[in-house]
Amino acid sequence: ENKYRSIAENMSDVVWQMDMDLNPTYVSPSVSKLLGESPDEHMKRGVEEKLPEHSIRMIRAMLAEELEREKDPRSDKNRSRTIEVEHFKPDGSSLMLEMNISFLRDESGKVCGLLGVSRDITLRKKAEQSLAESERSKSVLLSNLQGMAYRCGYDRDWTMHFVSSGCLELTGYTPEDLVNNHRVAFNDLIAPEYRDILWESWEQCLAKRQPFRFEYEMITAQNKRKWVLEIGQGIYDDQGGIEALEGIIVDISDRKEIENHLIYVNEHDKLTGLYNREYLETLLKRDVRKKDGKKRALISVNLSMVQLLAANYGFHYTQNLIKNAAESMKLYCADNRILFQTYDNRFVFYLTEYRNGEELLRFSESIAAALESLFTTDRVSGGIGILEISPSEADLDIDLILRRLLIASERSIAVSEEDFAITFYNQALEAIVNRERDIQHALSASLSDEPGYDMYLQYQPIYDIGSKAVVGFEALARLKTKDLGSVSPVEFIPIAEKTKLIIPLGEKVFLSAFEFSN
Repeated sequence: ENKYRSIAENMSDVVWQMDMDLNPTYVSPSVSKLLGESPDEHMKRGVEEKLPEHSIRMIRAMLAEELEREKDPRSDKNRSRTIEVEHFKPDGSSLMLEMNISFLRDESGKVCGLLGVSRDITLRKKAEQSLAESERSKSVLLSNLQGMAYRCGYDRDWTMHFVSSGCLELTGYTPEDLVNNHRVAFNDLIAPEYRDILWESWEQCLAKRQPFRFEYEMITAQNKRKWVLEIGQGIYDDQGGIEALEGIIVDISDRKEIENHLIYVNEHDKLTGLYNREYLETLLKRDVRKKDGKKRALISVNLSMVQLLAANYGFHYTQNLIKNAAESMKLYCADNRILFQTYDNRFVFYLTEYRNGEELLRFSESIAAALESLFTTDRVSGGIGILEISPSEADLDIDLILRRLLIASERSIAVSEEDFAITFYNQALEAIVNRERDIQHALSASLSDEPGYDMYLQYQPIYDIGSKAVVGFEALARLKTKDLGSVSPVEFIPIAEKTKLIIPLGEKVFLSAFEFSN
């Protein structure tokens, strides 16, 4: 007895005894550390002050069960029980105890009390409750996640170790289908064109230990394509090796549909559905800098004359003509021929890998014939300009390229009597256009009396042979500038008429002639 009492009194756990009425008959000194009371104080407190009612009932039930078992001589008389109970301290606070309970027996072997060891498990219970709460929160999160959470191996099949229930809605497969590739490997769900890209992207992130984020398409069990966003990270072992990958995959098909629609609207004309000028410029900037030696050319179809019909037939009528023209020209598109609508009434074909200029001319003649047939009733004419982009012009400004193309198509309208004439751009053509621009500027400057831009009159006498007298004068307008020198009326009058400068120019000529006459 002294030996066991010595052991009990030196244990950190509390050793105690109770009689059949649950009154304490012994408690070890360690109770002072556990409950903050001396053994004598503890002995004086009744069981109702120490334990909740349900715990007392449970202990009494254990005693009753053991008394019943005594009636069976074959039952185990050395059986013990372990229970967890809340225990009240003298100050009213409580802690959780684990009690290991055995039954005391008298000399005849009859149960006469309880012997127990109690230890504090408050911290453990709090940890268990925290873990349970964490697991509950995780369960709620995963069950309400709009997508699929996963843990998988770092292999080309992306062998799944865990998949959340959202897998079914996302992929059409149950978690059991995917775990350990039971029915299908996750790699088989990835659209083929993304499999290698996805693997390479993961490799790059894992090498730098960075978070992973990637958008790709997957194919569901119903053979339907979905856009998904995958966000994940690597899980590493103590040696730095990749143990697994964890992350979530969510459906972004709706967002992608909106993005694709915005991209389409940004790159296409609303009326005809053709690519627009912005996309043509983007494509040209990308292609001309490749320096791959491929032949590239632009063919502009100028339908500006269609707008003259708007006053008579209305805006919608001309819009329908433009739309019909677009539908007609779409038939001539191919892999190396893309059609763009650069303005309301202008179209551009972008051609690559053609043979020579003769092929461009024949193609343009086909377009001209189709448009002439389409506009027979409305008698609409237009111009077609052709510009070949030399590989040596890779650093050329895109705006300059499109300006040159416009020069060629405008020239076709200006100088030809054909319904749809065809003009190749060249340096001589640009020189003509530049000279017209300079003459137009000179006319405007002369009207403003700028120095160096002189509009003056020469007078041709009208001589009456009969009377041998000058009876009048023909006033002839002349233009002279410091840069252009003398410019013939044959050259500047058509430009003045086209730009409507002929009206103020006429007023100035009249005033000068009347002053001379006076």
